[in-house]
Amino acid sequence: MYRLGILITGSRDFKDYDFVRSLFFPYMKRYKKENVILYEGNSPGVESLSKEIAKEFGWKVKSFPSKFKIHGKKADIVKNIEMIDDFYMNKSIQEKLVIGL
Repeated sequence: MYRLGILITGSRDFKDYDFVRSLFFPYMKRYKKENVILYEGNSPGVESLSKEIAKEFGWKVKSFPSKFKIHGKKADIVKNIEMIDDFYMNKSIQEKLVIGL
């Protein structure tokens, strides 16, 4: 059971590590590390920064890499749909937060 689930998605060009860390920091203080799960799309930019920070905080990370060999140009869209569906259907998450950058 997770008290908090965070889903983050955004620009591949986003590189502001300190900004992302500042977004997550209040949740790191508020929740025990084993009670937080981060959903991210395994892409460069905001998602890879988020994954790195979540691991630094000791949070569980669930990644959804794009499957270009299977879905071609639609891979990122399919990945985002799968990630969002999984996030919202996960009954073990009590509080949910979505961040788009």
